[in-house]
Amino acid sequence: MAGAYERVLIASQAFLDPGWLPPPEDCEPLADLRAEHVRLLASVREARAELSGLRQEQDAANAERAAALHNAYLNGPSAALPAAVVVDTSEANERYDAACEALEAFINDAQLQIAERAPQIRAALRDRSLAADEKRAEARRLLAEADRLAAEPITLDGWLARYDGRYHLGPIAYGVLDQAMPVEAPEMFKEIAGLTSRGVIEIGDDNLITDEEMEAINNAA
Repeated sequence: MAGAYERVLIASQAFLDPGWLPPPEDCEPLADLRAEHVRLLASVREARAELSGLRQEQDAANAERAAALHNAYLNGPSAALPAAVVVDTSEANERYDAACEALEAFINDAQLQIAERAPQIRAALRDRSLAADEKRAEARRLLAEADRLAAEPITLDGWLARYDGRYHLGPIAYGVLDQAMPVEAPEMFKEIAGLTSRGVIEIGDDNLITDEEMEAINNAA
């Protein structure tokens, strides 16, 4: 007949893992259950270690007596036979069984507690999801503002390039130049980041050249 420890193991090995229940920082409503589970697992380990030590002591005594008996019979009928040594493991065995049964009872009750507390936990998860969405919205707003700040100097730099020797297209009114616009990041990057990330066009982009000038360049080519 299987003992309490074996029944727990058969039900699921996860019940013997200290990480069966989530840590408090991930799920505060189950913090008390996690602490109790860890405590009971430690009690089982301690009781098992005590019982194992006594059993090893008994095995060593048995081996020593077996060797003594062997030597006694080799030495003849006049040799004294060694007395048996019995290590009492009954109390340690009782403590181990009790610890395992306590763990089993706790696990059965804890599963009921998890189901009862699930609505509370899900409500907290929804609050955390809403907070995350708010963070993403704020991040998108900040990125859009950063894109605008990064794009504005590009148009002005393109206008200056016509006067400092970088462009040889002649003077032009600043107001007729197209404003540099952000370029959307690839969809894959959006999915990885979880928000709409944008870049800006490089200085010297064709958006800083008017349509008429582009047509003239193409005709010249």
